[in-house]
Amino acid sequence: MKRTMRRLVLAATMLGLMVWTAIQAEAGVYTGTFPDDSSTSSGHVGFGDQGPDFGAFFRSGDQVSQTYGGTGLGDVSELALDVNVDRNFLHSGGFVDLDVRLNGITVGSFIWTQAEGTGIRPLDFAFSPIVGAGTYTLQLIETNNVPPGLGSIAIAKGSEFTLTSAAVPEPSSLALIGIGSFFRLGIWRRRRARTAQPRCSGPVR
Repeated sequence: MKRTMRRLVLAATMLGLMVWTAIQAEAGVYTGTFPDDSSTSSGHVGFGDQGPDFGAFFRSGDQVSQTYGGTGLGDVSELALDVNVDRNFLHSGGFVDLDVRLNGITVGSFIWTQAEGTGIRPLDFAFSPIVGAGTYTLQLIETNNVPPGLGSIAIAKGSEFTLTSAAVPEPSSLALIGIGSFFRLGIWRRRRARTAQPRCSGPVR
């Protein structure tokens, strides 16, 4: 009986650990480039169709976006994105305010000014999980209007981004792990009960 119980405990525990490991394996990352030649743009952003970048950003609604399928991520809760501004025609007082959106949800924003010149800015955003069933649309969209005569910026192609998924254990998986713990607790309680019982050292008179 003891051996059977121990085997059940071991089997339940091992099964729970296997399921847990499988779930953790689902937590992963997807890395790509954005924007690139497959990206689409609207508003005043159109230079990228024929050049090395997408510009010019200077009016609200100017945007560039791209959809990535087959990422293997059921949900995404973190985004790391390098934004490379390779042309900056802004003058003093002018700035471009850009939202970063994933599947239409704003996950962060940033501002680019004349003083920042050109170059790469690493951005990191953490947010509540966005469920995309493996498909996600990344978008940069301007939310302000640069006053007339104060310039614009362009964003270079080929910057890297990373989507990160944080898998959450399903109830069934937690149940399997709980079964193993339950069996262990039961054995411990039985052993404790037997230890607590008085033992007779001789015949009872």
